[in-house]
Parts: sequence; structure tokens; C-alpha cells
Amino acid sequence: MMNVLIVDDEWFVRQGLISLMPWSDFGMRVAGEACGGEEALQMLQQQRFELVFVDLTMPGMSGFELMREIRLQDPYMKMVVLTCHQDFEYVQEALRLGVIDYLVKTALAKDKMREALERIANRVQLERGFTRPESAGNGPSGKGYLFIRLSDSSLPGEFPLSFSKSVAEQDKIEIRPGLWFVPRLVSEHEESEMISRFLYQAQEVPWTLVKVGDLENRSIREIASKLESYADHELFYAYTPESAVYELSLHSVDNSPALWDEVGLYSFIGEWSTLSWVFDEDHYRHILVRLHGLRLSRPLLQRFLERVWEETETWFGPLDNVLKPADCGISPTWHQWKLRLSAMKGGLSRLLAERNPLEVAGNVTKALRYIEEHLDDKLAQDDVAGIAFMSRGYFSLCFKNVMNATFSDYVRLKRLQKAKMYLRETDQTIQKISLQTGFQDEKYFSKSFKKATGMLPSDYRKQHAQANI
Repeated sequence: MMNVLIVDDEWFVRQGLISLMPWSDFGMRVAGEACGGEEALQMLQQQRFELVFVDLTMPGMSGFELMREIRLQDPYMKMVVLTCHQDFEYVQEALRLGVIDYLVKTALAKDKMREALERIANRVQLERGFTRPESAGNGPSGKGYLFIRLSDSSLPGEFPLSFSKSVAEQDKIEIRPGLWFVPRLVSEHEESEMISRFLYQAQEVPWTLVKVGDLENRSIREIASKLESYADHELFYAYTPESAVYELSLHSVDNSPALWDEVGLYSFIGEWSTLSWVFDEDHYRHILVRLHGLRLSRPLLQRFLERVWEETETWFGPLDNVLKPADCGISPTWHQWKLRLSAMKGGLSRLLAERNPLEVAGNVTKALRYIEEHLDDKLAQDDVAGIAFMSRGYFSLCFKNVMNATFSDYVRLKRLQKAKMYLRETDQTIQKISLQTGFQDEKYFSKSFKKATGMLPSDYRKQHAQANI
């Protein structure tokens, strides 16, 4: 008998299905019922089921979320949707998750139940060739395929057409939009034919294929986690337009979570936010090499640019009609990030040139970079004006026009901003922090800090330490 699990938040719906459906006539029995997604997942861990009926609109974890979790845990599980909707988009999304049928609860009269269950049983029987072997457990075979769409990865993506005919629907696992995994092994001849079709299609639709090995004795969830980490880190930097197919041993993937180093990245974020790189090609190439060398994962790289953008708009004001960091974030490879960064650079250059003469904007950003690199030193306006190739008086006027702040106010606020970071993120002494931020004298630093924030540095540190408990 095939074990069936019914998941619906309405008790009367569950009981109606259990008591009215002629389960045994089609070799099935209801072996469990759950009122929500979390309970269903626990039951699936504890007991073996072959077929799950899932309500789409449950509170908490929705039916769609539950089906995605089930697909990650067991790609061979058969699923049937219970819904009150006949909306095409609902049905299409459900079918994309590999369901074999859907039942509209409001249209399920008693005389239709046998017909519906017979249809489901026939579909299950038709797909018996794809059913999980009894000895296979919940894990896949030794090899599989990862597909990564290289266009806008924030949008749902159809599975690559070149592989669709060769792969059963229930074997396609969408890890996230634009990232698919097929944990099945085909013959070498079939694989060769599929890759040939894939390479032909990749000329029109940007996909990358990764042949994944060493999958034995791993759960689908573990594999999905490692592959997502691989796509966001190793492949993110390794990809080149000249290669559409890659190979990966899962043993080599390290998916330990990367940590955000606020202290280590703070000055680099500040350097980017000066926008000196917009006008200085050598500086742009230099900081791009440094950013690449950090090997930040794609999510952390996105966070880095968002911080740069926030800092930049703090001083330069709204940067409208310019490519934003969020537009870069949808790019799944470093190669595409660089193209979007280049477009962002061009947009910033045009915007700043509209507000001020191009030469003035370029020289002021050069001065900003110098300030950023020397916040711990004594900064004389005459010296900084010289960096910008301007007289003191003209520099003062141009600086205020570009930054909406005087030179002295800007330097003071930047130093206080950096001091706040040290107070939040380190246990360094107040004296050391005052020296690192260019105040030289601890008493003057404390006085300036209190005037700006309303509290002493020590109180500020205590307040943030308590907030993080």
C-alpha cells in the first residue's frame, strides 16, 4: 500500500478526504495527517510516505513553501495540491514544483472523488520508472547537474529546455530562482547528447552547467546548501564567458558561513564612498583588484556595495537615475558585476558633472580620498587643497558646493563616524580610539563626541553593548 500524508489546516477538510476518498481501491492508505507545514516536515522525517496532499493557503508556512522544502528533502516524493483557486498562476507555480495533480476543494463532489483519485493513481503508476529505489534512501546517486541562469537571477526561471525532455519533472529541484539541481545520473551517451544541446541553447539563453560529483551519502538539503554556497562564491569568481560547462566535486565545497568584518572593511567602504574611482581610472582598477581579492561571497559583496551607497548618499545627496547596488546584486558572476559597476561608474560621472564642472568634481573627490586615508593624521586645509590643485579659498568654495558641508565639518564628522565604529566593534581604549581618529587628545575627543552625540564615548559604548546582548 502507498502511504499518503494529508496536510491542510482545516480539520473538516482532512477528515472529509480521509473518510470519503476510496483510498484502498487504488492501493493507498492515509498514514498521517498534519495541520501545517512544520508538522508535516516532522512527520516526513519520522515516517515514510510516497504521496502528499498539500493545501496551498495554510497560515504560517504556505503550501508552496512546504512543497519546496519537501523537494529539497526528497525529490522523488509525489505531491498533489489542494486549493480553492482555479487561478492559472497558482496552478502553473504548483506544476513548476513538480506536483502530479491538483484538486479544487470547492469543486470536489463525492461522485468526483473516485475519478480524481483514479487519475492520481494512474499518474503515480505512469511515473513508477522515476520512483526512488527502495535501497536509495533519501539521497541522490553519485552524480548530478547544477544549472545556473546568468541573466536576471532575481526572477523565476524555467528549467533549461535542452535538458527538459531528458529529465523527469520530479527530478528538477529549484534551489532558488535561477538555480536548479538534478540529482540523477544518466548514461554517458545521454549526458553527451544533453550537453551538446545545452551548449547550443546557451548561445541564445545564458545558462551555465556544472557537473557535480561525490553526492553519495548526502541529503538533498545538504547538497542544495553546498551548491548554493558554490554558486555564490567559487563559481561566482571562476566563471568566464568562454566556458559554459564546469565540473565540481562536492568534497571541495566549503559552505561555512562567511563573516562580515566591520573593522577590516570600514576604511575600504570609506575609500569607495569618496567616488575618486569615478574620475581616476588607475584608482578604479586598483580598488577593483582589491575588492576581487577579498573574495566576498555574492551576498556579502551586495552588502558591501549597499554600505558604500548609503555612505555616498550621506555626503553627495540622492544619486538618482544611476544604476544602484541592487541592480548589481542580480548578477550571478563577478564578470557581470564588473560590467554593472562600470555602468554605475559612468552614471555617477554624468550625474556629478551635471552638478559641478567635471574637473572640480574630480579634484574634490581626489581630496576626499586623501582625507579618508589620513583621518588619523593632522589634516591641514592648505595641504588638502594642494592635493586638489586648488588655492585654499577656491578649494573651500568648491568643497562646500560638491559636498554640502565645509571642509572642517566634513573632517570632524568623518572622524566621529569612525570613532563610533571603533567603540561599537572593538574593545580598544578611548585614548587609542582618539589617536586613531585624528583627535590626538582624549579630553578633546570626549568633549567633541559628547557635543555631537549627547553622551560620552564610554556611555555610547555601554549603550550599544547592552543593545547587542
